[in-house]
Order: sequence, then C-alpha cells, then structure tokens
Amino acid sequence: MTDVEATDFQSVIQQQVSTRNAVMGLKEVVRSVAENKSAAVFLASDVGEAQYKALVEAICRENKTALINVDSKEILGQWCGLAKVDEEGEVVKARSCGAVSLRSVPPTPSGEKLKAFIAANQA
Repeated sequence: MTDVEATDFQSVIQQQVSTRNAVMGLKEVVRSVAENKSAAVFLASDVGEAQYKALVEAICRENKTALINVDSKEILGQWCGLAKVDEEGEVVKARSCGAVSLRSVPPTPSGEKLKAFIAANQA
C-alpha cells in the first residue's frame, strides 16, 4: 500500500472544491454528513471550540463517514483555496477553515490513495 501524503489530500480537496463537490464550514459539513452526502470529512485539529470538534466527530461516527484530522485550520483553508498567494508562492492572506466535507472521492491517483487510507483506517 502506498503511503498517503499531505499533497494527496491537498490535490483531492482542491479538485473537489473546483468542481463544487466540497462544502466548507461547520453547518454545511454537518448537513452534508447528516444527509449521507459525504464521502470524507477533513477536520482541523486546532479548532478553538471543543464542541465544534465533538459535533463533527460525533456525526461522522454516527453516519460512518470517514474523518481525517489535519494539523491546522490554516493549512486546511489553504487547501480549500481560501488563501491569497503572491507571485513568489508565499501566502499573503490566509483564511482558516475548520472542516471540509467531500461529496465524493475522485478516481485520480491521489483519490485512490485517499480511498486506501480511509479503508486502512476504518478497520
């Protein structure tokens, strides 16, 4: 099995955001999971509210949706395209994102790695 890299998560999230197959934010993510329209959820480990994390974790567990933790909400925001980047590739204005839900996992090499990662971690 190939190890999944952060860049794989990033490319899957960016592709799903660009094709409008991803929803961001607590309300949208919870609604998406509750309606069984979610293939995977990414949750930032450093969200300020303990209840925010608890709610997302509980609804994912209840609906048997894959939950993947990301180190920071700034990184997750960047992956979702919420950051402004200058010509040198430096982040100028970053907006954080606490949670993002993907409606589907694309059949790309990164998507396949993500599916394998999810399968391995649900056992």
